[in-house]
Amino acid sequence: MVEQLPLNVRLKDSESFDTYFPAQNGAVIHALKQVSVGQGDSQLFIWGGKQSGKTHLLHAACNEAAKAGRSALLLKSEDLLSYGPEVFEGLEQINLVCIDDLHKLITSDTWEKALFNFINTLRQHEGTLLLTADANPGELSVQLPDLKSRLEWGAVFQLQPLQDEEKIQALQVRAAYRGFDLPDEVGSYLFRRYPRDLEYLMHVLEALDVASLAAQRRLTVPFIKKVLD
Repeated sequence: MVEQLPLNVRLKDSESFDTYFPAQNGAVIHALKQVSVGQGDSQLFIWGGKQSGKTHLLHAACNEAAKAGRSALLLKSEDLLSYGPEVFEGLEQINLVCIDDLHKLITSDTWEKALFNFINTLRQHEGTLLLTADANPGELSVQLPDLKSRLEWGAVFQLQPLQDEEKIQALQVRAAYRGFDLPDEVGSYLFRRYPRDLEYLMHVLEALDVASLAAQRRLTVPFIKKVLD
């Protein structure tokens, strides 16, 4: 079944631990780094709201595992639903399996049983499992008691949302990764000009990077006003 999965989830090199601004989530990052290379817990459950960076962290974990020579697979729940529960067959061969947005996968008894069996099988093969959802395991609408207990096998972390000033710092971390400087006044201007949605602002940042390279100009408020207008 592994060979049959088209798996449209391409690992993003830009979504690494280095480009994730941890703020109050340092303990989560530490645990994920250990798990990625086969140390620490064999299962982690991470939950948080929209734009909390759950998918970013799964990409980072897979990239880290690949550097350590481990096989890794990132699965989005909506993609799994387009197949059948048999999609899990053979995935226990993978060292690190990440399932994003688990709450979207819990739709029926059939899927719950398939997930329960997969968690057991992966553990028997000494694989590592990372799960993300929009709520903690106890608040998910899981009907199968045994599955609910399996979801709590490892450590459970809640991602703390970034405050506005921390979002600006997160933009600056991404800018530094791309090789340019984002002054505080430019970050503040973007927050006044656009919705404070971090993913959206990251796209704006990428567009500004392209514009500044083309114009051979530093990012200043007058320059981005000209570009954005």
